[in-house]
Amino acid sequence: MQASQTAKLAVESGTAADLCRRVAANVAVDDAFVDATHVQVRVDWFDAIAYWTGNRKPLRTQVAATCPVEP
Repeated sequence: MQASQTAKLAVESGTAADLCRRVAANVAVDDAFVDATHVQVRVDWFDAIAYWTGNRKPLRTQVAATCPVEP
């Protein structure tokens, strides 16, 4: 929930590109994400009932920023 709120606030305040770059830089140096090629700051909307019964497909997605993960 915290990550979701952070992304939502970044989208609303116009700072999504900055958040994207910072996250991509952190991912680049974390061995747990060695296969990551990019990061997105995005907001997804779901049907809550459908989500908890197995339908995890978002109703709508807003991609605010996409950044490459550079070694």
